[in-house]
Amino acid sequence: MFKKITLERTACFGNCPIYWIEVYNTDEVNWHGIQFVAAKGNFEWTIPRDKIIQLDNLINTFNYAYYVYIPKGYPKTDYPRVITSVLYDNGYLKNINHYLGDTDRKSVV
Repeated sequence: MFKKITLERTACFGNCPIYWIEVYNTDEVNWHGIQFVAAKGNFEWTIPRDKIIQLDNLINTFNYAYYVYIPKGYPKTDYPRVITSVLYDNGYLKNINHYLGDTDRKSVV
């Protein structure tokens, strides 16, 4: 089971949404909207337990802990990044830092 999942979208030279979100296995969700998002600021809410279990199953099915992101295309500049992380109950932390300027669009998850 995961302890915490994060997803972050970084800035670009334009109107790219900038935010990060944290989902905890305790059903708590924290939103941090920075710029070009519908909800700026910090917000908290909870989600149903079955959704937490679905997220955990998805992470395990994808084999996130062992996934290696390797850019395959020639990078375009000024694009944002999508940074995800999973902190597992055993303390293992896995991050994936995906640059959206990778021109091989098939690698976009």
